[in-house]
Amino acid sequence: MRKTTVILVIVSSLALGLALIHAGLTSAVSSNLVLVSKQVEKAREDAWKTAPAVLVPLSAQTVTKPRGGGSVREAALQSFHDGTTIYFRLQWHDETKDDLTVAHEQYRDGAAIQFPVEPGRPYFLCMGATHNRLLNIWHWKADWQRELDTGGVATTDFYKNSYANLYQFEMMKGEKEKSDFERAWGAGRDAGNILSLAKRTTPIEELLAGGIGSITTHAIQSVQGKGTYDAETKQWTVVFWRTLKPQVKNQAVLNAQPNALAIAVWNGSAGERDGMKSISNWIDLELETRK
Repeated sequence: MRKTTVILVIVSSLALGLALIHAGLTSAVSSNLVLVSKQVEKAREDAWKTAPAVLVPLSAQTVTKPRGGGSVREAALQSFHDGTTIYFRLQWHDETKDDLTVAHEQYRDGAAIQFPVEPGRPYFLCMGATHNRLLNIWHWKADWQRELDTGGVATTDFYKNSYANLYQFEMMKGEKEKSDFERAWGAGRDAGNILSLAKRTTPIEELLAGGIGSITTHAIQSVQGKGTYDAETKQWTVVFWRTLKPQVKNQAVLNAQPNALAIAVWNGSAGERDGMKSISNWIDLELETRK
């Protein structure tokens, strides 16, 4: 084959691949890993002892900017359900606990699980695509966990010499009608921005994505979770849970077969954030059912 012909074939293949990705038709390759969600009569902590574990290989995200990550090379994944609620446990090694994001150079540890909104053969791994190929993503954040566990850290606690001579703390108290002046000081909170909440109920943000750059906070936040760090073993353990059946439109249907999921992990001390992360391929999800 002549050199010019080879170049044309390569260019044509790349163009076709990009077109398929844009249309959401990229063929999804399974990693051949299967996660079996064990059925139990009642959700208990000791259920993890008998729930099958899968060691999931992870690699850097290289599909879209900002590319990078990959400092976490593997994570252990387990699941069980009681017929109503499903639980997932993700564990990985991390030399540092990064749960502060007060300074601009600080990045948090984090983990996420994503599911196709429509069950069946999974589609494009990186944020799904339009045309009814949406992904439902559960993103656990270490700094949100710290807020729930300890109340968080104020800027004045981190920067000891900082000083503020005016702040409307009263706007955080009670449910009284806010004045225009108070609203101006807390615009994000007043608008219902999930990033500006004065008090959190979960360390997990539920998201929806329909293509690269489209990720947005879901209209409902129904996923609960808990993350703990073991300083001796240098390990994060994060548990996610939600009802098997979706509560609203565009939530993953988790009691359907076949199904799939993928995971991502962020290492804050390695500068990982946004698209810079460690990701898995698609993993088949099977729910055990008792006869």
